[in-house]
Amino acid sequence: MKYRIYQIILFSLVSCFVTLFFYIVDQKDYTEKQLQSRHQEMEDLKLNYLKQIKYSQAKIDARMPILYTNSDKHITQLSEIVDEGFHLGIYIDKSQCEMCWKRAVVFMKDTLPTLNDSIEPFILVSGYSKRDLQMMLNRNKIKLPVFLIDRPEPLQYLLNENMPFYFVLGHEGVLSSLFFPENVYDAMGTAYLKNAVAYCSVLANSDTSTITNVVSLNPNIDIGEVKIREKHLVKLQLKNNGGNICKINNVQATCNCVIVDNFPEYIYPGETISIGVRFLSHQKGVVQREIFVSVDGNKSLIKFNLKATVVG
Repeated sequence: MKYRIYQIILFSLVSCFVTLFFYIVDQKDYTEKQLQSRHQEMEDLKLNYLKQIKYSQAKIDARMPILYTNSDKHITQLSEIVDEGFHLGIYIDKSQCEMCWKRAVVFMKDTLPTLNDSIEPFILVSGYSKRDLQMMLNRNKIKLPVFLIDRPEPLQYLLNENMPFYFVLGHEGVLSSLFFPENVYDAMGTAYLKNAVAYCSVLANSDTSTITNVVSLNPNIDIGEVKIREKHLVKLQLKNNGGNICKINNVQATCNCVIVDNFPEYIYPGETISIGVRFLSHQKGVVQREIFVSVDGNKSLIKFNLKATVVG
């Protein structure tokens, strides 16, 4: 009888052990899957954040005078900074933490050569007197080109953060790709600079004589045969050949048989984007429709001609 009881106890213990083992294995697999999922979510969030940064911008007067510079180039106003080939900058204000902006400067100087050694960054400074700025530059042994300006009112909401930020300076006094690197150097710093360097290369090679120059890459689209009452996805391709960020105002078709998907609000200099539209016809035969895209700065609407042969 006792032997039988021992067998039951042993069997119960083994069963519990086996059950616990498989439970732990299942939990381990579940945890690993959760971690992988969270990692992917963070990567997606990072990419989305970089995309949002790309379209962030502020504008100050391009004629704003330069009060002081350590550059050997004769630059007297903001627009001339761009004319001399400077695009990627750090904004420093006297209200900011000195250790914070020093870290931002060092990180940029150390990282840029690994991405593109032809990009020369600069520093835009406000809030200092000429004397205090010169002392600060000497104290910190800063060799980058520095340009002192009056504190711009349009940037006050950014300066209220009391933190340095990176930016790309374009024509007409537009500061774009605004990014506060503090606390996210490891996670986002290098990725941001990589994107910013690519943008600077576009600006350096862009034709600045026109405000915008957005063109269609596939103005005539022949879908071919499609079934009646069956949706068919079509992609309209646009490219910005200009030097400024362009706002897409509207995408409008000439009939309700073309449904426009969500489209990006802006198109970046040198960027090619696709706008998805869905074609759905309730009549047979050859169907031809037009789709118009309105972009700020373009003198006329951008037209796409859509053709399909609808069969039963």
